[in-house]
Amino acid sequence: MRKESKIHYTGLFIDFDYMWSKIGHITRGRYERVVKRPHITFLYKPDVSDYSLVGEEATVVVTGYGYDDENEGLSVRVETDNYKLLKLYNDIETPHITLTVAADGHTVNTKNVEFYPVPVIRMKAVYGIVDDSGELITE
Repeated sequence: MRKESKIHYTGLFIDFDYMWSKIGHITRGRYERVVKRPHITFLYKPDVSDYSLVGEEATVVVTGYGYDDENEGLSVRVETDNYKLLKLYNDIETPHITLTVAADGHTVNTKNVEFYPVPVIRMKAVYGIVDDSGELITE
């Protein structure tokens, strides 16, 4: 049985090398700080620790690319048959994946980037939790 610790954030996580092999024709990375654990954040510091979706797989569909003077990212949508996962996804204001961030930037601000349409790219993702120690749990 897993010792459940406090959840820092949850989301759909995509393998770093796999993702960059799929999006390399769009960008090579714009800013100094590269996000090494690409994901769509679903919940940030939730009050309740719910591990029931850990390991659930979904498809992330890239629909746009954009950057501003602080952040670079992808606009995305999620395809899944899991009702709970879909509900969490539908509650996200601007579903996105942060790719890179300027030295003084903040990843949370990628939601403010203007995204431009790109040819659709589909990627496998898995729901996971990053706990308060920084560990990623996906199974």
